[in-house]
Amino acid sequence: SSSYQDFGSEYEVSITPTNASNRILIYTQAVAQASAGRSYFTISKSGDSSGNGDLHTNVHASAGALANSENIGSIGDGYISFLHIDNSIASTNALTYKLRGKHSNSNSLHVGVADSANFMMAIELDGGLF
Repeated sequence: SSSYQDFGSEYEVSITPTNASNRILIYTQAVAQASAGRSYFTISKSGDSSGNGDLHTNVHASAGALANSENIGSIGDGYISFLHIDNSIASTNALTYKLRGKHSNSNSLHVGVADSANFMMAIELDGGLF
């Protein structure tokens, strides 16, 4: 698809911050499969009163993704692994983060292939340490 799509509940994590000035570290890794072209990945956030949506725009206004991979052949696997710190929480509401992806040629993009260890986790960090 040419727009970001959710990958499903196994690439979704919820956390309730204990302090509104803390940060959330999100770590995800997955093996993705797509046809030739570039695959883009981001994380979306919901549940926050200060801002929701795809987090790649928090890194830089013109950023197109938090991570990407490229397949040269007709079909191939690409490994993604990335960390992101959400420093824009402003409440102690429950937050939900989702891994999302899209493909440059509007082709199918699948994650969780090749018997890989795919996961997504969120850890609360003390905002006073930053």
